[in-house]
Amino acid sequence: MRILLVRHAQTIENAEHRFQGHIHGRLSALGKRQTRALAKALRHEKIDYFFGSPLDRARETLEAVRKHHPHLQAVFVDDLKERGKGVWEGVLIAEAYAKDSRLRANFRKAGYRPKGGESLLDVRKRLRRFLKIIRALDDESTVFIAGHGILNGELLRLLLKTDAHFSQANACVNELWWEKSGTYVVRLNDVSHLKAKASRGY
Repeated sequence: MRILLVRHAQTIENAEHRFQGHIHGRLSALGKRQTRALAKALRHEKIDYFFGSPLDRARETLEAVRKHHPHLQAVFVDDLKERGKGVWEGVLIAEAYAKDSRLRANFRKAGYRPKGGESLLDVRKRLRRFLKIIRALDDESTVFIAGHGILNGELLRLLLKTDAHFSQANACVNELWWEKSGTYVVRLNDVSHLKAKASRGY
């Protein structure tokens, strides 16, 4: 199975360095240009299935690509939402860290759960459910997935069976072959189709 995993295009909240989590986010002017560039880069790709996060920033990114594949339906899956940030959603990252020193110190620890939010272990649990869904698809199919920065990183960690951390730029493309013998990387965090750098964001 071939997987095309993308991160949503830049949002206004990314540019402002705010935690987003489960809030929808609003694509910035740059983000809208990124969706067009991404769609153009993937317009001739053979894609059999579209899956995405139901959050608007990922949905809009997916739909830009799907315009070139109008015969296919998109499936939006709650398990592909970004890590929930709880009470910090919509808050400037620097402000959140200043108010809660534990958040800065523990944010990347697998078991740490921000107040009202999710831990990385929570995210991995729902990603395993999603992987069971696509594992049942045709082995020769190409699956397009529109996700988020942290979510994509955790999905890559599961697929590659590694503890490494993966940076995910806005509108980046990851391409992998997921086979019974293992997962094979074609490209990671590829932004060669973009003309301008995007915010990393959360």
